[in-house]
Amino acid sequence: MSVSVIRYIVVSIYMLALAILSLMSADKATELNPWDFSGGDKLAHLVAYSLLSFLIMYALKENLGKKKGVWVLIASIMYGVALECMQYVFFTGRHFEFLDIMANIIGCILGILVFNKLNK
Repeated sequence: MSVSVIRYIVVSIYMLALAILSLMSADKATELNPWDFSGGDKLAHLVAYSLLSFLIMYALKENLGKKKGVWVLIASIMYGVALECMQYVFFTGRHFEFLDIMANIIGCILGILVFNKLNK
């Protein structure tokens, strides 16, 4: 198995885990939340989406050329918005939160910036 295939598998597993954690019931999410302090939820979103965009950038290391960061940013933001919408539509006790989206966006940007800084 090639290194690039392993990278894609890692990203896929991380995205699945992120979806599971984002879409579980509010009661279960509260039980599992290690970020249970003021602003901790937003910090969790920032860290999760930083890691997501970083992993996608790493998986696409040899692909997409110079505009890779833009495409990764768009895809990561869309993924976060889709998960927030699914929380609102499909699950009681879960809500779409604009501040979660903002934390996701900031996290996506940070992940891409960190990746670019480490791979100059």
